[in-house]
Amino acid sequence: MRTATYQPAREEMARTGAINYEINQSWLPMMTDGRLQEKLTEMLNGLGAGSSILPPLQIDFGRQVTLANNVFINHSVMMSAAGGIEIEEGVQIAPRVNLITVNHDLKDKMIVICKPVHIKKNAWIGAATTILPGVTIGENAVVGAASVVTKDVPDNAVVVGNPAKVIRTIEM
Repeated sequence: MRTATYQPAREEMARTGAINYEINQSWLPMMTDGRLQEKLTEMLNGLGAGSSILPPLQIDFGRQVTLANNVFINHSVMMSAAGGIEIEEGVQIAPRVNLITVNHDLKDKMIVICKPVHIKKNAWIGAATTILPGVTIGENAVVGAASVVTKDVPDNAVVVGNPAKVIRTIEM
């Protein structure tokens, strides 16, 4: 972030940060009069019909986040989104979930490595879960509360733990 190369990133973080601040300071009246959805639409790359995020929230690169239709994200979500976050239709996300798309090179910590997070249709992410860079959560998958997801989750799987492991498959 110290060179001119990072100027667009700094500008996007400032833009998103200003919207985060406004939402987090005034979310209750915004929910009542409809401005919350307007602000989320302004912040994100896409906000599908019937989708919502309950404040408070923390997102750093709003233009890197896309929510499809009927997504519900409960309060206190943190999205480190430089690598891109795509959340498909019908996903439910519980409170205090961390979606992380950024890491640093082990040898040179000034090198940022970005990998997307993708959550497929109808997945359910439990409270206080952390999803790490490059992970895809499969359709209809369930991630148990307080899990740390380090690898892709198959469709229709239930995963729990740190690191998260498959404990069963859901018959659909």
